[in-house]
Amino acid sequence: MCRIGTTENRRLQLHIYILGYHPMGESQLIIVYERDVKIVHKAILIDCFEQKNVNRMSSILEKYNIKTKKLDYIIWTHPDRDHSIGFDNIIRKYSDDKTLFILPDGVTSSKITTKVAKKTLRDIQNFTKPDFNNLDKVSVSNHRSPTRYKTIYFDDGFSDTIDFYIEVLTPFSGYVFKKQECHRGFIQNDISLSVLIHFGALNFYFGGDSENGNISLIDSNILRGVDFIKIPHHSSAASSKLINKVNESYTANRPIIAVSTSFSYGKSHLPDTEILNSYKGYCDKILLTHNDCNINKYGICKFVYNIQSQELYLPEMMADSSMYYSQTMVANS
Repeated sequence: MCRIGTTENRRLQLHIYILGYHPMGESQLIIVYERDVKIVHKAILIDCFEQKNVNRMSSILEKYNIKTKKLDYIIWTHPDRDHSIGFDNIIRKYSDDKTLFILPDGVTSSKITTKVAKKTLRDIQNFTKPDFNNLDKVSVSNHRSPTRYKTIYFDDGFSDTIDFYIEVLTPFSGYVFKKQECHRGFIQNDISLSVLIHFGALNFYFGGDSENGNISLIDSNILRGVDFIKIPHHSSAASSKLINKVNESYTANRPIIAVSTSFSYGKSHLPDTEILNSYKGYCDKILLTHNDCNINKYGICKFVYNIQSQELYLPEMMADSSMYYSQTMVANS
C-alpha cells in the first residue's frame, strides 16, 4: 500500500491540460495538485508533439516545476507521428530514473512505420537501460480486468483517505494478435492505449487513438460514472463505439465533460461533427482544441477538479480552443 500525506485532503485537485495542434498533433498533461500549499503530488504526460521544434506543453511543465519534480508517468499511447514528436526533449528535461514509461505491448521496431516513432522507441529504451525496470509494455487480456497500476492513498490524518490509480483499458492482446497474425488490415491504432484515471469518486477517460475493435471489448461497467472523456481518435467514426459504451454505463448523477483534438491530412478532416453531436445526449460540455480560424495553430483546454467536493471549475480555453457545446455553466475558480 502506498500512502502520500497531505495537509488537507479537501485541497486535492486534478488539473488536466488537453493540447492539440493544427493540422495534427496532441498531448495531455494530468497533475495531482494540492492547492494553497502548491504541491504537485503526481504528474502524468500522455503522448507528445512539437510543431516547428516548439512544444507548447513545455511552458506548462515549467509552471508546475516539473523540471525539478519530474514526471511520474509518461504514457505513449501508440507510435503514430501525431502522438510521437519531441519525446527526446521531454525525456531529457522532465524525467528521471523514477519515471515509469508505459507503452503498448505491440510497440516494436519492426511494427513501427515512421522514423520519428522508431527514434522515440530508441530514446525510451536507451533511457531505461540496462534493466528496463521503469519501462512497461502493456496489453489487456481480460475485458473485465484492466491492467491497474499501484493504488495511492492520499491521507491528511483526520479525514477519509482518497484513492488514486491508473488503469489501462486497451489494447486487448487477443484482438491485436488476430489483426497482426491474420493480416486483417493491422494499423497502429490497433495497439493504442486508452487509460482510465480514478481519483476519489471521479473517473477520467483518455482514449488515445483507440478504435472500435478494441473499444467494443471494454466492459461497460468500467466506464460507469465516468466524469471526463478525452474522445478517442479525434472524434472519428472509427471510434464511435465509445458512445455506445457511454450509453450502456451512463448515470445522470454528474455531467460528463468531453474534449476532442483535431486531425487534418489528405481526405481526412476530424473531428467528425456527427460523432461530436452524438455525445450531446450525455455531455454537459464538449470542448475542442481548435476553432474555425486556427490562427495560433494550437489550442489548450484546461480543467480543474476539486476531488473531495467533486466540483469542476469553469474550463479554461487558450489559444485556438473553443466550446463546441454547453448545456450549463459552472462556477469560476
